[in-house]
Amino acid sequence: MVVLSISEVKTVNLKTPLGSESGIRYLGQTYLSTSSCNGINEALQICRRDLDAGLFSIVVKECDRFSVWCPLPNLSKP
Repeated sequence: MVVLSISEVKTVNLKTPLGSESGIRYLGQTYLSTSSCNGINEALQICRRDLDAGLFSIVVKECDRFSVWCPLPNLSKP
């Protein structure tokens, strides 16, 4: 489980099937937000649930809230 500050990630705009969405980049990986929480405990519970399901997610502290972000697959061609 990783908890980061918004200053540690780069915000990016993503084109998805749903339209334009905000994402983040961290250590070369692109993430899309899946949840927004008022407190760290709720965000960590969501992150733990993801881990228990075999998924990886990160928590990012943004001003007055915490967001849970899941990595997107790298679809770029070599």
